[in-house]
Amino acid sequence: MQHLFFHGPSGAGKSFAIARAAAEAGVTPAGFRSRKAADGAVYLGPAAGPFPLDAAHRVANVAVRPPVCDAARFDALGTALLASVRSGDFVLMDEIGFLERDAAAFSRRVLALLERTDIRIIGVCRADRDTPLLMRLRAHERVALQAVAPDAASREAAYRAARALFARPAVPAP
Repeated sequence: MQHLFFHGPSGAGKSFAIARAAAEAGVTPAGFRSRKAADGAVYLGPAAGPFPLDAAHRVANVAVRPPVCDAARFDALGTALLASVRSGDFVLMDEIGFLERDAAAFSRRVLALLERTDIRIIGVCRADRDTPLLMRLRAHERVALQAVAPDAASREAAYRAARALFARPAVPAP
């Protein structure tokens, strides 16, 4: 395993386990994280630092049925956030779900990063949906999947797995 993705119900502690392990390991990841606001708006921002909850970073609305995603904005923001990945980086992808199903450039960038051996990717993905990106991610030979349940033992196991990933350096590019 080179890359690790957690999956499980909302609120189980997947993102918290990653953040805790990264902070304790002194790792500032590249990549992205998403955040859902109380009104159903979904925002995409950098993996580290202040999180922008503004119109420029709003990529979807999940309060309406069916959910609406701005695929062009997802492509632009997502690929820009992943463009800064350098050899040796730890890359956060939190979360890969169903909203990006029409964000083709973003999907291509994620899949290309999964092929790299000079980085480590840690993230969160949906296991209850099937999109071309999710199916390829979950089946990828370099990806390990770990379920996280909303109990202390499961959250602790996720934290330990994240710490183990952060303790292994990436293989330098040839």
